[in-house]
Amino acid sequence: MRRFSFIKGNALYALVPLLFMIILTNGCATVISGKTQQMTFNSEPAGAKVTISGRQIGLTPITTVLDRKKDQVLVIEKEGYKPVTMQLTTSLNSWFWGNILIGGLIGSTTDGITGSVNEYAPSQYFVPLTPIEEKKANLEINKKIFAMMNYDKLVKELFTEPGEYTKAFIILMGVEEGKEGVVINKMRDIAKTTNNGLVFAEKVTVISTN
Repeated sequence: MRRFSFIKGNALYALVPLLFMIILTNGCATVISGKTQQMTFNSEPAGAKVTISGRQIGLTPITTVLDRKKDQVLVIEKEGYKPVTMQLTTSLNSWFWGNILIGGLIGSTTDGITGSVNEYAPSQYFVPLTPIEEKKANLEINKKIFAMMNYDKLVKELFTEPGEYTKAFIILMGVEEGKEGVVINKMRDIAKTTNNGLVFAEKVTVISTN
């Protein structure tokens, strides 16, 4: 029984150098952390396409596994929104220093080749997307506010002679030169059918010059 214990103990001691050699040749970071890392991508709104260095990953929200590499470029894009492009930031994997102490030059070189020396930080990304039509939407709101706030003055000018309020609204509408008369006539027709500033504003801001 004592002999068996002795053999078993010797076998365990024999495994230590073998394990040491595996770490030495493969690199600490590669063995401990692996060559890949779990990453999560989300956006507002969801359903945006995620592309990593030209390779489409899927739609947000998504959790995936990426190879640990430097200079990976993330692109988040969704129809109707401005695409967002950024570089995935990496930091030096803490196990790399253990690798330098234990594995020396051989181990550190291995980690450099496999990419395990790199660690993505952060590992979770949340990207708010900006609507492409945001400026246009703000302009539409400004048109409605102007027409509603100056309803009485606009109506008065429409039934007498177009003045500063009418001209200012024409400019705000972005009416092409030479088509001012068409828009003014349409505004006058709308004014005849409503006595409410809010309804008037809703209708005149969608006037077409066609």
